[in-house]
Amino acid sequence: MDPVAGDAGDAGRRLGAVIAALDGPGFAPCLSDWFGACIGIDNLTVLVWAGNAPPRCLHRSAREESVHASVDEIYCAGGYLLDPFFVLDRSEAPAGVYRLCDVAPDQFRSSEYYTSYYRDTKIVDEMVYVLRPAFGVSIHVCLGRDVTSDTPFSDAAYETAMGLLPVVVALAARHWGHITVDAVVSESGQGAGSGMADITARFSDRLKTLCGVVLTRRQSETALLILRGHSSGSAARMLGVSPQTVKVFRKQLYARCAISSQAELFAMMMPILARLS
Repeated sequence: MDPVAGDAGDAGRRLGAVIAALDGPGFAPCLSDWFGACIGIDNLTVLVWAGNAPPRCLHRSAREESVHASVDEIYCAGGYLLDPFFVLDRSEAPAGVYRLCDVAPDQFRSSEYYTSYYRDTKIVDEMVYVLRPAFGVSIHVCLGRDVTSDTPFSDAAYETAMGLLPVVVALAARHWGHITVDAVVSESGQGAGSGMADITARFSDRLKTLCGVVLTRRQSETALLILRGHSSGSAARMLGVSPQTVKVFRKQLYARCAISSQAELFAMMMPILARLS
């Protein structure tokens, strides 16, 4: 049973509270209450992205302590580069609400990112509003279900979230529309580049500088796809090559890094990813 709390009247009252809290510190907590009444959520995380800057957490709330226990230490310190919603954002996906099951790679739950970080958050499902309230700025409003309810979002919950999208877009534009790329980037000390090609190039450069390992562009792309949870077939589709070619890239990658498993790859690459953020 979908743990949706509250009726239409309750949801309306909570929306009124959200509107009243615009431009103030109580906005995000009121937003969380409203989503709880409309959809039924266990946790809410709001992130802002711009350029090469790591995400900045604007709000976090959860009853389950594990949800945000490592968000600063692992996720914001480089792990986000492997997150499917980050990849979605950098693919210039339009503003909308997206489900984890629709954007995660085919072997996401077998990836080292999942087993070393995501699983420990105790999150069982996510829907994320990807919003673009200002030029070059992305806001992710992440609705989560964790072990508190231990229930994934139903299709009905997703349809409800889709129906709320115009309201959420308008609220975001009003409350976060003042955020600029320069402000986010200057705070982090990172550059303004933001595309996936830029990330791959910086990843390859840092790996060479810090570890003395030289990878081709394709080998670097393969490393990131493996870490994000893509199978050989899925990576092949992303790269426009055959699965057998991806296996060759993987073999070359492992040989150049002197490793033999994805776990070793993750352990080697996480410090590199941290340097990118």
